Amino acid sequence: MDKKSIKTVSINVQDILLNNPDLCHKGHGIDLTFRTLIYSIFLNHKNKNKGIKMPLKKIGTIKYSTTPRALPSADGSPRIEVSGLTGSLGGNLLGTEVLQSMTTFQAVLKPDGHWQGECPDSGIVIVADGIATFSATGVGVNTEDGGSAWKGSCYFQTSAPSLSELNGKCIVFYWNVDPEGTATWELHELS
Repeated sequence: MDKKSIKTVSINVQDILLNNPDLCHKGHGIDLTFRTLIYSIFLNHKNKNKGIKMPLKKIGTIKYSTTPRALPSADGSPRIEVSGLTGSLGGNLLGTEVLQSMTTFQAVLKPDGHWQGECPDSGIVIVADGIATFSATGVGVNTEDGGSAWKGSCYFQTSAPSLSELNGKCIVFYWNVDPEGTATWELHELS
């Protein structure tokens, strides 16, 4: 990366943080702030706004049957927990068949109507040669048809040879849920 590119990245990261003060989550540490920053960069890429331009490479799609449940509110804001199970829906990741996957995330509805959620190390993907765990964070909105649409970032940890290239990478995702509760998780690598 040349000096001009480094300066552009630095300026755009500062713009993102200055224009989105809620990115610096008090008490949540640098990890959550970093995840949110990466997610914001992804949004800038997707929306073709000024900012860092990063190509995305699709690396997999997994389908889930989801089950939502209400949680006690947080300062009057609705909270939910959603569990997802692939069952016979399956999918693939890095060209490897996903035999089973399970996840649970929690989300809170923000005053402007969007959901902010997190799956704190509570997701697993099972393939023939091993298991991967993951954590994720993202934001979502309810859709007019009764489903929801989410975007975010996730991080995998695995010793499965077929998925080992996921270790140490920021993976961005779309998590779209139809009105019947079937979720499609599309995973993309920043490349």
